[in-house]
Amino acid sequence: DDMLSILQGKNKDAVMVNACSAQLIPDCSDHLDDNVWNVGPLADNYLPANYKPPPALVDFLNASEHKPVCIGYGSMPFEKTEMICGALKQANERGVLVGSAMMNVDTDDTVFTIESVPYSYLLSRCSMMLSHGGAGVVNATLRAGIPSV
Repeated sequence: DDMLSILQGKNKDAVMVNACSAQLIPDCSDHLDDNVWNVGPLADNYLPANYKPPPALVDFLNASEHKPVCIGYGSMPFEKTEMICGALKQANERGVLVGSAMMNVDTDDTVFTIESVPYSYLLSRCSMMLSHGGAGVVNATLRAGIPSV
């Protein structure tokens, strides 16, 4: 019952921030109380003016006409990197693994690991995104026009 009142914006002790595009979920602030904020996507298309991708990433992305799969779990712990790499090999796919939790794997010419990269740069160069489904990455994936799993 307490959670329902929070989600409905009726609990004055809780502030709720909706960080998703109004194109996906219409703004319903006229039905909610003042403690619910619809802020829109959080920097999903922001690319720093001085951003230069690492040359090794550019080389990997350009190594094939077939776009790689992007896999990222943000800062969440992730212990299945070896399994992901095995699945990529089995599917004959290349992959870009993003995040510090993804760095603990031996790579070859089919897998590239990087601790951090703006998704606004990377995702348009990928065939799909496999992620934890956070608001930022889902908005960035949809903006890039690629499937999200």
